[in-house]
Amino acid sequence: MVTPVFLISQTYKPSWQQKIHYLIDAELDVKQRIVNGKQRIVYTNNSPDTLRVLYLNVYANAFKKNSFMESYQIERNQFEGGSIISYLNERYLGFNKVRDIRDEDYGFLDFSIDDTILKIILEKPILPGTAQTFYLDFELKIPFLLRRMGWRNREGIEFSMAQWYPKVCVYDQKGWHTNYYLGREFYGEFATFDVSITLPEEYIVGASGSLRNATDIHEMMKRSGETTGQDRLVITWDSSAESGPSGNMELESLLAEFDDLMKEKQIETKRRTWLYHAENVHDFAWCADPDYIYESVEHEGVRIHLLYQPDVAEKWKEMKTWTSRILSYMNDHVGKYPYTDFTIAQAGDGGMEYPNIVFITGDRDKKSLASVTAHEMVHNWFYGMVANNETLEGWLDEGVTSYYTTRLMEHLFGRYANIDYDSRFKQKWFPKEDARIATYMGLDMWIKQGYEEKVLQHSDFFQSDRSHLYSVYYKGEIFMFVLEYYFGRERLDELIRKFFAEWHLHHVYTEDMQRYFEMESGIELDWLFEEWLNTTDVCDYGIKNSGGRWLENKKSYEADIILTRRGRIEMPVDVTVTLVNDSSLTYRIPAHSDDPDIWGAERKPVWNKVSSEYLLYLELPDAVKFVEIDTTLLLPDIHRMNNRTGLLPKTEWHFQMPVGRLATLNTYVIEHRPSLWYNAADVLRTGYQFNGKWATDEHKVKAGVYYGIDSRKVDFEFNYSTPLYKWGRQLYMSMGSYRLEGRAENRISLTKRIYNSTLYRPPINDFSIGFRSSYLFDSHYLPPGIFWDKKHTNVVSLGWTLQTKLYNSPKLKTNFETSTIGSRWQYSKLYMTYRHPLSLVKKYLSATPYVFGGYSTGRVPVQELYYIAGASPRQMFDNKFYRSRGTIPDGLWRNSGSRHVNYDGDGSMSGYADSNLFGSKILVINLDLNYRNPFKFITQKSIFFLTQFEPYFFYDLGLLWNDDAKLKKNLGQYLLMDAGSGFYYQMPIPSWIGNYKLKCDFPLWVNKPERNGKSRRIAFRWLVGLANEF
Repeated sequence: MVTPVFLISQTYKPSWQQKIHYLIDAELDVKQRIVNGKQRIVYTNNSPDTLRVLYLNVYANAFKKNSFMESYQIERNQFEGGSIISYLNERYLGFNKVRDIRDEDYGFLDFSIDDTILKIILEKPILPGTAQTFYLDFELKIPFLLRRMGWRNREGIEFSMAQWYPKVCVYDQKGWHTNYYLGREFYGEFATFDVSITLPEEYIVGASGSLRNATDIHEMMKRSGETTGQDRLVITWDSSAESGPSGNMELESLLAEFDDLMKEKQIETKRRTWLYHAENVHDFAWCADPDYIYESVEHEGVRIHLLYQPDVAEKWKEMKTWTSRILSYMNDHVGKYPYTDFTIAQAGDGGMEYPNIVFITGDRDKKSLASVTAHEMVHNWFYGMVANNETLEGWLDEGVTSYYTTRLMEHLFGRYANIDYDSRFKQKWFPKEDARIATYMGLDMWIKQGYEEKVLQHSDFFQSDRSHLYSVYYKGEIFMFVLEYYFGRERLDELIRKFFAEWHLHHVYTEDMQRYFEMESGIELDWLFEEWLNTTDVCDYGIKNSGGRWLENKKSYEADIILTRRGRIEMPVDVTVTLVNDSSLTYRIPAHSDDPDIWGAERKPVWNKVSSEYLLYLELPDAVKFVEIDTTLLLPDIHRMNNRTGLLPKTEWHFQMPVGRLATLNTYVIEHRPSLWYNAADVLRTGYQFNGKWATDEHKVKAGVYYGIDSRKVDFEFNYSTPLYKWGRQLYMSMGSYRLEGRAENRISLTKRIYNSTLYRPPINDFSIGFRSSYLFDSHYLPPGIFWDKKHTNVVSLGWTLQTKLYNSPKLKTNFETSTIGSRWQYSKLYMTYRHPLSLVKKYLSATPYVFGGYSTGRVPVQELYYIAGASPRQMFDNKFYRSRGTIPDGLWRNSGSRHVNYDGDGSMSGYADSNLFGSKILVINLDLNYRNPFKFITQKSIFFLTQFEPYFFYDLGLLWNDDAKLKKNLGQYLLMDAGSGFYYQMPIPSWIGNYKLKCDFPLWVNKPERNGKSRRIAFRWLVGLANEF
């Protein structure tokens, strides 16, 4: 099998590709945000085909009303607000208007524009091996920066200019690529660019290629530089002429003709021209801003340019070092960067790559800035030089780039790089960050949820942006680690270097990489690329059993290890056996006869394709301590808990830090810490807590044991939750038991979430079923005025929640509960909440209507009744501040007949907190009117409390009753109303403690003050509450 692959692959070389030369004269009107451009295109047809039409991309047309991109976003994001284009005024949108197109004889050519694709009907076909010249002028209306190109990004950069000129579509072995631009990927033809950009002289410009009209680049980059209008590329033709010079222009002679093309024009004052030249690139991008700081460093023959604004200067101080080391690493491990210039510019809308220049948002933490810089720089190797079709095979640039980004971050900062903590103490003691684990864990969770899509598909056809992210970026990167696992890193690096040397500056498809690897390795790899990139099959190996015996006559240990394969993906299996004497031996079990060996591993017989089990028989010098599959953690095994022998999985114990530790892929992590709390019954409650987790969201455990110093009582809690992936998508089970501060409960529940077609796409339906058994065993813990009936309560519950949008969505929640066997209280209750946020004046005024209704029958325990003022005692128990007496001072619970502490829930009519009214039936309508903090009109600075509180007015109307007949007879007697104002304030405490909000209510008016034992309807009343929204 090896020989045919080798022979066929000998002829597998880069084939023909088209060649273009662009001359563009662009003039920017910064006030109107318009680029007027003249363009000359010399198109060389190197294909064996005769071309009778020519297609161009006019990407800016995506940013106008009724574009295909708008329609696509409306459909795709219909539950998240649709397309932003629909909401914007025309002045924020853009277009690319082509006025006319002429051929090399200056004859007009017919053309038509279909959204972002321009089609030219050629008067003369372009024959194989010939070239034709075309002239056009265009007007670009620059949109506000919505996606990659535009004016005024979120960090204040004036112009980020990408995909801005009419750009010829690619014609390759698969034909014309005329994909409409829907907001995602691009595909460009290799070309030479000569571009002049004229704009006000205070602007600093960075661009693809090298600056040609500056004897001293540093002088040119000064904000008040010399005027260079004479350097414009003036591309002219007689618009009244019916014919012009005939014949084709050879690309090699174009640069020599610059002197003829450059003609003197009247130079406007305070304007200058930037002349850039780029060769063997497939796009040209530029950026401009009057406040840019310019720095540069020369490294390995490349001038690295940095453009950034003054406010990020401190954060960018290490960029020269980082970029130099990134360049060296890629030169050594992939291939030499062949250009003279590389620009890293603060621009764009996150991070985006272009030939010789990258746009990044620069106001970032240290590691984030280093990571995005590394990622976009690497793209100049994979996308820039190894130029894949991003639209059809995005993994080949994004996945490969993400792989090298991870390697670079480990190269720059170590295998486990610190997160950007704000102190040396945190940097030293807080958990480390592992980019590899985050990638593997993210894909693992996505696959298990059942939403994975195959990698090799059109970028616009993924069900969601998140699915595109996990398939193209995450799985693409992991496939590169799979290749590293398969070949070994040194061999993979060798293959990549040779592949790059052969294929750089060419268009590349996945099949090209595969066939080249086959040629170099002599191994047929169809199965490997197919199963990882063109299916959603999973890799799942495990250890079923491990046994053995000591053979006295041989003075050796005979081990029988049974391995299992549960997934459809086949891979070589690397098994490490650790002996009692702590030495270890590694074995490779091939999936195919020609799978490569790896250093340090003994080769075993091939795993039979039709068998799901494999017996690994070994004769060893000592007994086996444990056996583990893939100690490198490179193989993306979907279930790693069975990859190691032992009753329990590999476990690590760590003292709990404020930031949670990210578990390694093969380890169950248990974090632990002491606990200290105060309440009146225990006085001081000490204890110890444990939190356990796998790298994904499986098998989470939270447990604790506590001791009351004054009460001398021992309490405990145990909670366990895990997704049930084998039973279906988004199905979770949780169970728990506690005996805490006078109350005890045992519970179990199942929850099921259903999305519309893909994860996080509304409408979202949540269904739940559960059982709980609870009771009160010590009433001394109850806060003042809070009641709880004794005796066991056993309840079965059903729940349903509907959310129709992803953000600011109306939300309906219904619950039904009924007592069951063994319960001393026999009752049923049905309750519902409905919340509907409304934006009245964007950023200034919003309203939140809220409806709560509940109906109960039977003997309902007091802790389960409905409360008009706020949460029921049972709801309060879930917040440890409200759980027991003394944690919140008693004076707030009751002071001279008034209550000053409240906790939202049930009716939330705070005006009746003094009475703490409860009943078996309730109907309440709350209306909150939220308005902009008035201090934000005075200053944009963040001033402690003054500019951070969130004010609101409220009006509530409600009914609370027990007897339906009495309600019907005298409705007015039961009707309660209150109104007032209040505010929320986000507590300025570290996020690792909790996301606590302080709520202050001032219910200044109530319609029935006598229900509170008072007489005045209008009075100053106040309440405070604390909610943990973490």
